[in-house]
Amino acid sequence: MAKRKTRREFNKSLAALAAVPVVAAEAMAEAAQQPNPVPPAQALTDIVRARYGRFLNEDQLKKLREQLETGIRIGELLHRSPTTNADEPDFIFSADVL
Repeated sequence: MAKRKTRREFNKSLAALAAVPVVAAEAMAEAAQQPNPVPPAQALTDIVRARYGRFLNEDQLKKLREQLETGIRIGELLHRSPTTNADEPDFIFSADVL
């Protein structure tokens, strides 16, 4: 059976819970003040370099970064396209019946 909290323990947990938004706001403000955020393609390339760098040469990493930049650009364009739930896909699937 779980131990019941005392009134003092409950009040301490409420005080800690009230401090969470203040700490989170400070962390967000600190993150927003970073002068040069890393571009997403560079960050993803760095992750791949860290995990698989011993298997890839610089030309392969450069090509990977270019492909990532292209994919991110396409994703941003798609994100800006307004669609509704009633919009159909760009292709129509039809199965070949044997």
